[in-house]
Amino acid sequence: MIAETVVYLVFGIIIFFAFGAAVGSFLNVVIYRFESGKNLSGRSFCPHCKHQLGVLDLIPIASYLFLSGKCRYCHSKISLQYPTVELITALAFTLAFISFSCDFYQTFVGSSLAFWFRFVYMLFFFSVLIVLTVFDFKKGIIPDKILFPSILIASLYLVLVSIFASNNAFTVMRILTIDLFATFCIAAFFLVLIIVTKGRGMGGGDFKLSIFIGLSLGWPLALVAVVLGFLTGAISAVMLILLGKKGFGQTIPFGPALAFGSFISAVCGDKILGLYLKTLGL
Repeated sequence: MIAETVVYLVFGIIIFFAFGAAVGSFLNVVIYRFESGKNLSGRSFCPHCKHQLGVLDLIPIASYLFLSGKCRYCHSKISLQYPTVELITALAFTLAFISFSCDFYQTFVGSSLAFWFRFVYMLFFFSVLIVLTVFDFKKGIIPDKILFPSILIASLYLVLVSIFASNNAFTVMRILTIDLFATFCIAAFFLVLIIVTKGRGMGGGDFKLSIFIGLSLGWPLALVAVVLGFLTGAISAVMLILLGKKGFGQTIPFGPALAFGSFISAVCGDKILGLYLKTLGL
């Protein structure tokens, strides 16, 4: 039994790491083409010489290493963003698999539509967070053209996952009400911060991102995500100041910190919350 479990875990880790790297390669395409105003259709090409890329140029992570970070055709330097996004997505998908691993084992024995729905949505959630993080790092904005459709999908997800959770209409409404109220409170908190700081601490993109996170994670994981996001942002700001990268009064993108907190909350937020309540004796 132990040997079977180990084989299952190793096989799953390999599969989801490879799948995540492939999705990360697609996310790089999304980032580049949205950034340059191009549509998503058409073959991949070098952004410098515009030469169409072959199969060997598109192997996630490996192609970058094999080509020493340069285009095969014009020898221009390839941005480190490409392998970084691929690696981060691969690790995110792998950790998602590990966090769902017990349920996975049971699902392969007895399939659960609700489980697959939740898991697939989490992969989508992580992918959106990665794209938005890159945009916030590079441009200092969280684009509405990605965020608004994601919020609509998150709203649909919240309704469907509530229905999957129970066949009882009253229970469905109770879950929806709690999660929607939590989302409203978190979004209102961000809106108040924007008004109080006059947009210097955070912007409208962070407010809309909080809505996406609230709808995706629900209560209480959305709250855990926000708390972890603020802690991550504070620690990052202090480190940047100590390293001389930022000065007092200068702002740093808050979206990446909020995205990181959301990822941690999605993967192990219930364990963090349980440990915190245990320290309080609750």
